[in-house]
Amino acid sequence: MGGTGDNSELRQRLRKGRLCVIHSGNVYDVTDFADRHPGGKEWLEKYVGQDVTRIMEDQSPHKHTKAAFGIMAKYRVDDVSEQGHKQNGEPQSLGKDKFYSMETDTLVDWSKPIMSQIPSLGDEYYQWVHEPVDTTLRLFHYDFVETFSKCPWFMVPIIWVPVALFMLLRCYTNITTSPEPVLWHPFGIELTVTPVAMFPLVFFGGVLWTFCEYTLHRWLFHMRPPSSVPILMSLHFILHGQHHKTPMDRKRLVFPTVPATIFATLILGLYGLFAPWPVAQAMFVGTLIGYIVYDLTHYYIHHGTPFTAYFRSLKRYHVKHHFEQQQLGFGISSKFWDYPFGTVIPDVD
Repeated sequence: MGGTGDNSELRQRLRKGRLCVIHSGNVYDVTDFADRHPGGKEWLEKYVGQDVTRIMEDQSPHKHTKAAFGIMAKYRVDDVSEQGHKQNGEPQSLGKDKFYSMETDTLVDWSKPIMSQIPSLGDEYYQWVHEPVDTTLRLFHYDFVETFSKCPWFMVPIIWVPVALFMLLRCYTNITTSPEPVLWHPFGIELTVTPVAMFPLVFFGGVLWTFCEYTLHRWLFHMRPPSSVPILMSLHFILHGQHHKTPMDRKRLVFPTVPATIFATLILGLYGLFAPWPVAQAMFVGTLIGYIVYDLTHYYIHHGTPFTAYFRSLKRYHVKHHFEQQQLGFGISSKFWDYPFGTVIPDVD
């Protein structure tokens, strides 16, 4: 493979509008990957037709891991037939100790459902699950079960916005039709709950969600399951590990409806233990709104192209969480709780 200036393969692809880059003297056509690039499509467009070897070796704006080089290897096109099919998919130029990909993964059989293979990973599970690949995966053998393990992003507002509106209406109805004033005694203080009071309660529920988002992500989704307890390994993988393994899988990003319903029911029940039912309903509405914002934000920073500084910063922050600092950066819709708990990822503006 020659240099960058006289490469006919590169010139032909660029004339066709393909998004190509060069690494170590080899051409990579990343057009089909651009929309899934964790750093955003605009970064690839910035270097179209250029040599990115030095940039990918640099630690700024973020470190490119073995998994990143493994993903890149899929798009090498320096040796193609007249039909345009790859004849050489091995990333020799990257060095065998430098990349991780599905092709180098000997721990699982990607042609089979993954869930049944998780218990056999043992001590290697936790490292394996944090080495991402650019693919979709199948969890279960039965199609019916598999269908409910996935969820497109638009189902979140379609399902949960009506639920939030219904609960808000029920809260208002319960307050206004109660034969006696609805009283609440938080911290020994007696409060009369009126229709106007619904709105600060909704806001409070939203604040509670931000804390719930952080705690669930840190202590449940990022627990380190003991290899001696296969059921905990499977639980970890189905709750969150699958997303870290295939972070670019669009249908395995937002929370599926069935487990989301279970969590929502538990949260509503928990609120009901400590507050009158109308108060619990109002706080639940705020928590539900917070969840909707969280899931849509999570999807957006993975697959969208942020136009504001805030969301660009969140995207960089979350990319580092996935590819470098899996034990830091647990805030997704906000970094707020990372600060008091000391889990802020450094050097991300």
